Amino acid sequence: MIDPLLNTLSRPVVNGAAFALTLFVAAPMALAQPAPKADPARGQALAQRLCSNCHDVGAQQSPAARVEPPSFRAIAARGYSAEALAGKIIIPHPEMPAVPVTLAEIRDLIAYIQSVKD
Repeated sequence: MIDPLLNTLSRPVVNGAAFALTLFVAAPMALAQPAPKADPARGQALAQRLCSNCHDVGAQQSPAARVEPPSFRAIAARGYSAEALAGKIIIPHPEMPAVPVTLAEIRDLIAYIQSVKD
């Protein structure tokens, strides 16, 4: 038989845990706003400004293209998902400098990279 005192004490804990779980799941949905549409043209401008010191960011491969770091066309040809590309921007490889960008800018860069895929 369950101890009545234990049963009484556990009810607030269970109710509190259920409430916390509900907040954890529902709060992001309630606060979520539609993300702005990604714009490849803004992504191209950002790429020119932030990435072109190392990467060939042109929509057309330049004749003297470097193998490393890869061009944006080469990156696009690898078929990375948007999530994988975002991960590579957010957590760059050791040789790549950390460039502070917003989520909207990341979406724009990804839209541009995906737009240069053959």
